[in-house]
Parts: sequence; C-alpha cells; structure tokens
Amino acid sequence: MPHLAATTLTGAALVALLPAGIVLADTPSRYDRPAAGTHGTHLKLTVTYPGAPVSSARTVTLRCDPAGRDHPHAAAACADLDRSHGRFLHDPRQTICTMEYRPVTAKATGRWQGRAVSFTKSFPNACVMDARTGAVFRF
Repeated sequence: MPHLAATTLTGAALVALLPAGIVLADTPSRYDRPAAGTHGTHLKLTVTYPGAPVSSARTVTLRCDPAGRDHPHAAAACADLDRSHGRFLHDPRQTICTMEYRPVTAKATGRWQGRAVSFTKSFPNACVMDARTGAVFRF
C-alpha cells in the first residue's frame, strides 16, 4: 500500500506541474530571443523599371524589430511581412489598376526573422506591384 500511495502522489504532482511546464515552454525567455543584429529582419529591396529609356533602379534597406532604416514606410512594410508570414506576394488589395504596360521588377534579398530570403518578381506596372506586395516595395 505505501508503494501505491507514493505512486499516486508522484503522479498527481506531475499532473499539477504539467500545465506550468507548458506555459513556461510557450513563453520565450530572454535566452530564446535572437541577439540584436544576428537574426531578425534586414532586407535590401530594389525596384527597377526595365522598359524605361534610362535605367532607373531604386534601392532601400528595411529592418524590422524595430522598424527602420531608409524605407519610407518601414512600419507598414514590416506589418505586411508579419501578416503574410514573410511572403512578399499576397492576395491583391481592392485596387483598380490601369492596363498600362510599364514593367517593373521587385527584388528582395536578406533575412526575414533570421531566415535567408531571395525574391524577384516582374509586374506589368507599379500599381499591380503595389496591390500584390503592399507597402514592402512602396518607395
């Protein structure tokens, strides 16, 4: 009988600790967070207009957590990337674009939440690019 009582008490203690263990596992500690500058989001974004008579390329850098660098809409761009889980293309917004053909190419290289990313996509015009990529390439 003493063995049964000890086993029952040990099992009850483990069951009581189980939810606490789950909560602790779901809560990141300061040791689980990436060190500043080693992970996170840091992207080089370039927009080119290949059909333009004069080569025109614009490049900015985007950093998230905290949002910044020289991207003019850094907070919105970071929010768009967070909502799409790092995907640059998403369902188009409710936007009406003209059928004008002025090709534009969007390119991103760098890291999103510590993972290496490389993205290149051509669009028929800047309006379509903006509708499909949100604030990320809006510069």
